Amino acid sequence: MDKKVEEFLKIPGVVGIGIGKKIKNGKMLNRKCITVFVEKKLPKSQLKPEHVIPKKIGNTITDVVEIGHVKILKPKKKAIDRKSRLRPFPMGVSIAHYKVTAGTAGLIVYPRKDFVQEPFPTPFKRDCKSIWSKIIAFFRWLYSLIFRRRLTLKEKIKVSDHFAGEEPDFFILSNNHVLANSQMEEEPNIIGDYIVQPGPYDDSNWQNNVVGRLYSYIPLKHSHNIVDCALCKPFSKDLVKKEIVGIGLPQGVDSVKPGDWVIKSGRTTGITRMQVLAVHSTINVDYDEKGVLQFDDCIVTTYGSEGGDSISHDSRMYWKSDDILKFGTIKELYDDFKSGKSIKVLSLSHKRQHPYNKKFPSIKTGTIKWANVTDAIYHGVKPVFKITLHDGKAIKVTEDHSLFSCMGLTCSLKPVKLRDLINAVSVTYPLKIEKTPQYQQDFLEFVGLWLADGSWIKDNKKVKGVSISTGNEKKIVKFLQDFCKKRNINLRYKSKGDYRIYSVKLVRQLLCLGLKPSWTSYTKRVPSKLFTLSDEEVSSFLRGYFSGDGSTYKRCGRQIVTCASVNRYLLEDIQILLGRLGIRSNIDSGYIPTRFSKLKQYKLRIEWSQSVNLYFKKIGFIKSFKYTPRIEKKQEPVLSKRGIRDIEFIGFEPIYDLKVNPTESFVANGILCHNSGSAGLREDNKKVFGLLFAGSDKVTIFCDIRNVFEKLHVRL
Repeated sequence: MDKKVEEFLKIPGVVGIGIGKKIKNGKMLNRKCITVFVEKKLPKSQLKPEHVIPKKIGNTITDVVEIGHVKILKPKKKAIDRKSRLRPFPMGVSIAHYKVTAGTAGLIVYPRKDFVQEPFPTPFKRDCKSIWSKIIAFFRWLYSLIFRRRLTLKEKIKVSDHFAGEEPDFFILSNNHVLANSQMEEEPNIIGDYIVQPGPYDDSNWQNNVVGRLYSYIPLKHSHNIVDCALCKPFSKDLVKKEIVGIGLPQGVDSVKPGDWVIKSGRTTGITRMQVLAVHSTINVDYDEKGVLQFDDCIVTTYGSEGGDSISHDSRMYWKSDDILKFGTIKELYDDFKSGKSIKVLSLSHKRQHPYNKKFPSIKTGTIKWANVTDAIYHGVKPVFKITLHDGKAIKVTEDHSLFSCMGLTCSLKPVKLRDLINAVSVTYPLKIEKTPQYQQDFLEFVGLWLADGSWIKDNKKVKGVSISTGNEKKIVKFLQDFCKKRNINLRYKSKGDYRIYSVKLVRQLLCLGLKPSWTSYTKRVPSKLFTLSDEEVSSFLRGYFSGDGSTYKRCGRQIVTCASVNRYLLEDIQILLGRLGIRSNIDSGYIPTRFSKLKQYKLRIEWSQSVNLYFKKIGFIKSFKYTPRIEKKQEPVLSKRGIRDIEFIGFEPIYDLKVNPTESFVANGILCHNSGSAGLREDNKKVFGLLFAGSDKVTIFCDIRNVFEKLHVRL
């Protein structure tokens, strides 16, 4: 086999060979093959007979894969936080030898028992505790300023950097071409050279950024290289964080095979995902001035993809866990899936075509149905943007995540990325949950009244009872009197329509439902238990809430139901419950009610005739309102197009995604989302497989991490 490798690598255009799986029409088949990597595929007519790759080598088929020109990775001009000066700095950020442009800090490693101490020069340290050393350093700097004398490298480092702190027992692992300036075996030893963070390419004033010294490296050879690696010894433990940006702490070492999905964290590209094409590969890599060097036992993957990603960890949705209805965040759904439960989510069901089909990428017809989740993925911490629709629904997504959008005159649905997003699809789907009621109707109406116009009565921070502001509405007062009489509780009138109820038993019932003693008008939320109750129970709760904060009026002959609150998050909860009953609603962008007010007030409106009819049919008010239903022939649409009100950058948050076959879609926060695919970071499998050192515009090349550890005599 070694002779065949040497023969193939001598063929013009061939850059590598490895063991992989056959790729046909862009899909990886489950057929083992010998993969030959070429810079460019050419037809047989343009090749000499001796340069044609045979279809088989022995009993194993071959596959020719075009990967372009392979060379060591260099920085790209892309401004990200990983290129800034960080103290302490984590792994996955900019670092380099002071004569190199920039590279990536790989991971923290520890010496093994068989670790051999390198001939390391005595580290140059300035004793920051000595006042005399500070005085001497100051006069040296003053002397150079007055006489404009050029400082030596050693003096620059002395003046600019601070090395105080406990000496670490670990090393920073990265590439030879990053930390050791691509040192060859015939070149002089440079152990002890300064290492800077960030690299000189990212900050030209590198003298202020020295963090350690080159401790060890494996020199490069012209052929039969196994690794491209080196170690940096930081000056202090306080300078370094052991976590890898977007990944966390690695949990071990593992091997990969063709077809596996892997993830990396790098200075230039951040978190990217790729698929393994071949292992045990021999690759020719262009090292610029050093020439083309041959590397053996490499891992070849597809080029890292930043696309896909998905939604923030706090995005809320309905799902079925082993056929039990649940409501919560996608993080809770992820935990359910990882515990081995069968998960179903609300997804777009369509008959005509598939959203991932390249020939027909849109969906012209469809409805919402339950679909199986085949995979749940954690993508690490990513920058997120909050998208707010005109109906008030909002969702936080990554820049490369796709939402469904209505396109063209036929309003066909198509997945569109954030930068091209014009509108999104809002979902109002009645779940139709019928089950035995858990709570009494008047109790849920009381909970709704309390969330709208109630507060706690406290004594020394202990909750003694509740207060309800009725505005002297006769029917609400009558409701409270009947509610208290049924439970043998005293209802006390305070003033201006405020009523007080002192009952420890009632307080306990409210707290058991999920209400919290710390809640105020600005922090109230709908308890999570209410989201999974029966339709009848949800209707009772909403009847109480709208009777407290809601009203109805006519505009242009149309009846409108509305409620107002200073708490937007509470209105978003109410909007989700209304959508669960099939009622569409809008939340406005907020307004200042008077010139003396500083806080915004928000309004939720139910404006569509079908939704208003449905509201009075299923919910209604405790207090009386006159309403004549309008006769509408059209049914309320489940999917509706909504324009974009606002897009704003929020920050960095944990990102999760779902794989839903075959629909490739799911509903979160009442918005139709397009899943990004199955490649992601497993929280339960953060194991290191390789050290990236080279690539092209189509593939990336890794050293096997086991070879790196063996050569340097280190461990995790």
